Amino acid sequence: KRAVMCVECLRQYYQDRKQARRAGKISVPLIKKKACRLCRLVKPIELFGQNWKHVDAHESTCLDCDRERRIIKRYGVTRSERLSITPVNLPATTAAYAAGIIDGEGSFFLSPMGKEQTFCMGLQLVNTNPDVVRWLHQTFGGGMSQLPAPSAKCKSPFHWSLGSRRVREILPALLPYMIVKRRHAEILLAWYKALMSYHANHRRRALAFPLREPLASLYQEFRALNRRGPPLA
Repeated sequence: KRAVMCVECLRQYYQDRKQARRAGKISVPLIKKKACRLCRLVKPIELFGQNWKHVDAHESTCLDCDRERRIIKRYGVTRSERLSITPVNLPATTAAYAAGIIDGEGSFFLSPMGKEQTFCMGLQLVNTNPDVVRWLHQTFGGGMSQLPAPSAKCKSPFHWSLGSRRVREILPALLPYMIVKRRHAEILLAWYKALMSYHANHRRRALAFPLREPLASLYQEFRALNRRGPPLA
């Protein structure tokens, strides 16, 4: 039996073992395939994350199962359930009214985030009328907060935002009534469709830069639409 170690000694033990394996002082079995502990499928060893605590220096679960487990822990649903989109059915008057507010006061965003080269897309709106923002929040959900007033003479604005999933659910219902932001909405829907096609053909969650088509052209067009300054000719 292994002697009981404190946290610091155990951490030092694994660091020394990792360095010894990298230096070749401890032999690591050269295996090409391994069975995942969760899905029970035999997969190439490259589909398992490295873990120097194990004899074969790899995790006991494959990368797909590990990612699925993290998504369930964070969101409470599986990856397929999280990516599935159910477009909402809105009355024509509600959809037209919301589309008009978003056309005039809202803004769509699509920007890189984190070190994993992923993109965040969503919708946000700032207005000093709390009734308008509260109606949007009650109708579509999302987040609502009150911002500090820029000066003593100004009203305190209210901020409303929607995440990627909810935006993809409501855009098909709002798109027929949008005018100013219509192209923004079309690009976001096309971006998500192209992104799902990319993930279906690549195991890496992060996007490879420079972006491939049609993601590159969609992103450049969206940036041009959101560029500050005088309108483009």
